[in-house]
Amino acid sequence: MCAMACPNGVIKLTSEKDENNKKVLKTYHMDVGRCLFCGMCTEACPTKALTVTQEYENAVYEPEDMNWDMLKRAERKGKVG
Repeated sequence: MCAMACPNGVIKLTSEKDENNKKVLKTYHMDVGRCLFCGMCTEACPTKALTVTQEYENAVYEPEDMNWDMLKRAERKGKVG
C-alpha cells in the first residue's frame, strides 16, 4: 500500500510465494533522492513502519547511494530475521 501511495514511485517492492504459498517480501528498495517527503507513504503504511521526521541523518556524496536496500538496512539494525 505504501508503494502505491507514493506519487514519485520511490518505493519498489517485490514478493514471491514460499513453500506454503504465502507471499514473502523479496526486495524492498527506496530511491530517497526522488522522495518529496510528502508523507503519503506513511499515511498508507498499514504497519506504520515508515515515518517522516525533521531529522536528516542520511547525507551522502554520490546520488547512487540514495537508492537504499531497506531489507539490508533493517538487518543491520537487527529488525529482520
